[in-house]
Amino acid sequence: IILTPSSKPAAEAARAAGARINPSPAEAGKADVVVLAVKPPAWRTALEPLAPHLGREAVVLSVMAGIAADAIAAVARRPVGRVMPTTAVAQARGVAALWSGDERALAAALDLFAPVATTVVLEGDAQMDAATRSAPAASVSAGVGSCGRAKRRGTGRPRSPARALPSSTPSSKPSPEPEGRPA
Repeated sequence: IILTPSSKPAAEAARAAGARINPSPAEAGKADVVVLAVKPPAWRTALEPLAPHLGREAVVLSVMAGIAADAIAAVARRPVGRVMPTTAVAQARGVAALWSGDERALAAALDLFAPVATTVVLEGDAQMDAATRSAPAASVSAGVGSCGRAKRRGTGRPRSPARALPSSTPSSKPSPEPEGRPA
């Protein structure tokens, strides 16, 4: 199921592969996992009409920078996971930072992104700010589109916990290069 405000080649390609484009909110609400892949200013407009129709067991995965899981959960009234994939995920070669306070939402994020990315599970939502500095959410549509191919090819990547990321957005000062490495 893809909800899109306009006709785009990627959506039409997904339709040709069997995706349902712009079904009614009641029909879209039957999804087990809803991936919220919109520009941050548009997230409420996209989610509010759908939220009342979401099934009891549905989870929401956000690939938006800058919108906390708690804010999304307050509108969706469902568990939320956040994912920040790097652009290379579109070619099944990137990294996806994941976080959720809910085990089912985290499992859904891992199921969706592990086949196409090296996944890094963060220790808290605040760490996502650091991950978003170099991971545009726009890469997700191509990455999600290649999930089926990646699963069939068995290109899943291992999961690893994040231990070195700061708990907030890093300062704008560049980090010093480690000794022995050219700048």
